[in-house]
Amino acid sequence: MNNNKSFQIILKQNKFFLKRIKIYFPILIIILLFTQCVSKQKIVIYKEGELYGIKSTDDKILQQAYYNDIRWDFYGKYLVVRKYGKYGVVDNNGKLIIDTIYEYISADNLAKDGVVEAKLQGKLGYLDKKGKEVIPFKYTNSWGFRDGLAKVQKDGLWGFINTKGKEVIPIIYKDIYFAEWTEGVIGAKKGNKWGFINKKNKIVIPFEYYEVGKFSEGVALAAKNYSEWGYIDHKNRTVLPFKYEYPYYCDWENGKFKNGLTQIRLNDKSGIIDKKGNVVIPNKYRCIESFQNGFAFVEIDNCISRWDTNCNILYYGYIDIKGKEYIIPYKDYSKYDWNVEKAPKEIPDYSDTLEKENIENYQLSSGGILDNSVIFDGAYERVDTNVYKDDTITYKDLMYADTIVKYAEDTTTVIDNYEYKEEKKDTKPNEKWTLEKMLNHSLNAFVDEPMCYHNYNNLTELCISYALHIGNGNYTSKFMHPTHERWDIFKKETIYKIISTEHLREIVWNWIKPYYKKAFKVLHPFHQQTYKNIAKHLKNYINNYNIEKVSAYLRDHENRFAHYDINGKYNPYRKMDAFVDRLILVHKVINVEDAKRWINKIADEVETW
Repeated sequence: MNNNKSFQIILKQNKFFLKRIKIYFPILIIILLFTQCVSKQKIVIYKEGELYGIKSTDDKILQQAYYNDIRWDFYGKYLVVRKYGKYGVVDNNGKLIIDTIYEYISADNLAKDGVVEAKLQGKLGYLDKKGKEVIPFKYTNSWGFRDGLAKVQKDGLWGFINTKGKEVIPIIYKDIYFAEWTEGVIGAKKGNKWGFINKKNKIVIPFEYYEVGKFSEGVALAAKNYSEWGYIDHKNRTVLPFKYEYPYYCDWENGKFKNGLTQIRLNDKSGIIDKKGNVVIPNKYRCIESFQNGFAFVEIDNCISRWDTNCNILYYGYIDIKGKEYIIPYKDYSKYDWNVEKAPKEIPDYSDTLEKENIENYQLSSGGILDNSVIFDGAYERVDTNVYKDDTITYKDLMYADTIVKYAEDTTTVIDNYEYKEEKKDTKPNEKWTLEKMLNHSLNAFVDEPMCYHNYNNLTELCISYALHIGNGNYTSKFMHPTHERWDIFKKETIYKIISTEHLREIVWNWIKPYYKKAFKVLHPFHQQTYKNIAKHLKNYINNYNIEKVSAYLRDHENRFAHYDINGKYNPYRKMDAFVDRLILVHKVINVEDAKRWINKIADEVETW
């Protein structure tokens, strides 16, 4: 698969991804937007002015505030530090083990594979934990190590090396299908044709195809040309005829078999077939995304073809594995007025310290981030190392460990060595927020976001992260002010005081409840059930809360805390759980008994809506 095609897929996914955010059923509705975490292991990161330092958990300074940036690696074992655009590595005792002389560093493989990926004079190579070069700086691109092998590029060609630098797969291929070996093989391109090789570089399927996919359940996609796709087995026998169309129209996972089924396209419409080619769901959809938890997102349009510009999406929704449709008519609630009455005067109101962001006042010279205040709060799982190490911003740069909170000051956003300068288009002042406007905005997010997100797998997670403002996104970003001092004032003087004070919790809940109930009623039953499931899960979580175990998990696995449960399993509800954990353990604004009582109260109320 060529890089341009991969990049188009990333852009498409990102387009859908940016369109969401919402609000969490009750008590934490105004507490929303905040997810600010503290990093800890044996050491913690602290900030002094504009610089970062390192200290022990008992507050002993291990490194004075010196670095421009510090972040944990993916596994929370090492710290990547930056000074004047150069990178190094610090261990979890605060000791600098790799000097800050490199143009780029990833320590994500250090704990697992014992090597650090780095860039020096424009070339990539690898160091050990003492900073000694173990693999020469001679590669132009790398996908990082995975299971002991790294896909690397040199002189425009690709291959694989092991952690000792040996070319396990010689660097002779024009392209290699991502970096994932499936069923012992991987797609590779030689000349202008694709085939499959194994880890001994033996040709398993000859280089005779226009394009190939990954093997799944014993078969793989292959194409004779752009419009003739079929399925082959490991012996290169045709399993399904080459009569299908380009499959990756709306989901990169399309074309892979799962539980005996896969999505296909015919006549520019998507459907689902089994391994014998039997139609399970007719090809009538503009798009079918992957089935997750028994449902798949679908769109129906009146287009003759994907190139038809004189047509419209008629509706979207979800289908179950039997093809039953859950159609969701769309109505734009992004600017809906809920007629919110004035907030009770007892609420400590510091909302006017924040300005309502007018995004039209800004443009970014290099594209990318559209917020003049950026928070990395763990809303996103960091990708492995499947990013390009060039001078463009990548997902990996945006997806830091969930313990790091960063703000962009004034008119420049700096992330690692990437810099975006915002140019003001006019001098129109931003509007001040009020609690009433914030509630109205959050109600819009609560209703609008589920209708804007098109993947059931993450619908629960995105409703939590964006619709309920536990993460950062389009709606939440409107609350942000370009200086973090003002946000800190609002957070401490309004959000924290509401959560920590019983009579304020009661006042705020009584104020917002009727509006959320009204907003809930306009939701599609499918989305109503999603919110009810969130409430039910959180109630069960807090009722079985073990503060000792959670404290130990937070202490030892902070970087994975917001994504995986205490047993190390991915859980779409985990960000909400982690949010409550931090309120109790990190910010200490509510105790377990009060959290239990309020979560039960709100969850029971939501269940009756």
